[in-house]
Amino acid sequence: MAHLWVEQRGDWAAVVLGSEPIALAADTDRPVYRVEAPISATHAAVLMPTNTSGAEWVLVCKPGLCRVNGIPNLLGIAVMQDRDEIHMESGPRLYFSKESQATIAPFDRVGEIACARCSLPIEPGQPTVICPACKIAYHQDVDADLPCWTYGSCLICGNPGTLDGGLAWSPAEL
Repeated sequence: MAHLWVEQRGDWAAVVLGSEPIALAADTDRPVYRVEAPISATHAAVLMPTNTSGAEWVLVCKPGLCRVNGIPNLLGIAVMQDRDEIHMESGPRLYFSKESQATIAPFDRVGEIACARCSLPIEPGQPTVICPACKIAYHQDVDADLPCWTYGSCLICGNPGTLDGGLAWSPAEL
């Protein structure tokens, strides 16, 4: 699930983006708020998901009002990429992130897929973790003999095999 990092008073906080649009303002005290009414011209800028999964997002703003990675958004729309900086005149710095956390969920992919660690098939409905970085599937049945995700780091990308690791990236690193 995507996040929006907001800088306030020198500290960074991650706002979880669900599947609903959120409005952005140049107000340093309240730079992000949920859109409670239909999107209108009264909103200076809006981050909107392009589908119900909330995996892809676009920024819509009044032309020239906001910058993405330091470049003025003259067209008024920008497709967001992982770690894009959003800045509105006199507002706080914001960073968009596509990073998600590892969570256990029933397997719902179509087709025969094998676990990256044990190579056994993952059956529909079986407790599974999809690596948030490389999207490879692992068993994660804590009550059985298949805790494949938490056994160790992801075999493909090296992502730590934890369920409580938090977010790996923060703009504070910049």
